[in-house]
Amino acid sequence: MASAQDTRIMGKGWNTSITLIEPNRVEIVGHSIREIVERRSLPEATHLLIKKDFPDEVRLHELHEICCDAASLPLSPVPRREHQDISKTLVRCLLEDEALEEVSAEGLDGECEKTVFCLGRVIRTIDLILRSKGTRTAPLPPDPKEPFSRWLYRMCTGDPHGDEERQKMLQALVVACIDHGLTPPSTQICRLAATARVPYEVALAQGVGAISDVHGGASGRAAEFFTRYLKRQKETGMGPSDVLEGLLKETVSQGKHVPGLGHRVHTKDPRCEVLWSVAEETRVAAQCVQASKAAQSVFSRIRGVSLPINVDGVIGAIVADMGLSPIVATLVFVLGRVAGLSAHYFEEVRTFPPMRWIDFSQAVYRNTQ
Repeated sequence: MASAQDTRIMGKGWNTSITLIEPNRVEIVGHSIREIVERRSLPEATHLLIKKDFPDEVRLHELHEICCDAASLPLSPVPRREHQDISKTLVRCLLEDEALEEVSAEGLDGECEKTVFCLGRVIRTIDLILRSKGTRTAPLPPDPKEPFSRWLYRMCTGDPHGDEERQKMLQALVVACIDHGLTPPSTQICRLAATARVPYEVALAQGVGAISDVHGGASGRAAEFFTRYLKRQKETGMGPSDVLEGLLKETVSQGKHVPGLGHRVHTKDPRCEVLWSVAEETRVAAQCVQASKAAQSVFSRIRGVSLPINVDGVIGAIVADMGLSPIVATLVFVLGRVAGLSAHYFEEVRTFPPMRWIDFSQAVYRNTQ
């Protein structure tokens, strides 16, 4: 990413006030990703992305109610085939969602409310996907009187009995995924759609459609990897390091990419550090979290190449340690990223002329808080 000085010299720079991304550093509107993941809920993080500050308690309750109200409305009938890609299901639901289309987005408050409403609709779609997988038989009713973390956990897992620590952990996973600046393809596609002034839900659908096995969806594959790790350790009685090395060697020998290893920007992904910390604090961390911490060094010993564990890998490890279905790992990534995509859509429409040519390498972060 070009520096502010370089872009002034070239005269081509353009500003974004959402997220600062530098090697091993992520700041959202001037707040470190650690602070946000450890202390804030998804509605609070959404408010920060769009309005550049955190809501007070009254406003936070209003946003929670909007999200619950959105999740309580039935979805437009969208047939879903067995084994259909998660992103495809979400794209179809977003494009066919008349309730979302009708929500106004006037001013920053309206933008924030529409985003939170969209999050509620995505949560309802997550419920649909999980029911299609046989994890539950009926929609779970949202309850705005519940703490948001409890409601989120219940809707995303189908488990009404998760304790506060598991609820906090799941919320931290979602919040860790809210935005990664202008580096991901999903964000760039969403902003390109925004510059053509397509409707909000169309731009969001295009961004979500770019989430795949190599972007965001890798967290689900990482959860599958660590679930296999647990199963093999139980079946063979081998030591953790031997099991991990064996699985990594198998993956490499098959010519496959190890899910959750490597990053285009970071050599030490700051989102991993905070998620490990929350996992320890909530006593969720177990064998898979420990394996995720060792994966980089074991892989380096096997291949002679050092690839850092990334946020997808840590999400997958934590989901496996929590005993949740691997699909939950992908769903929490998508849910969190919808908040960031919304912020980028509204910033583009609010700030820049339509049909502009976007050179993403010329973006300059400027904190306007």
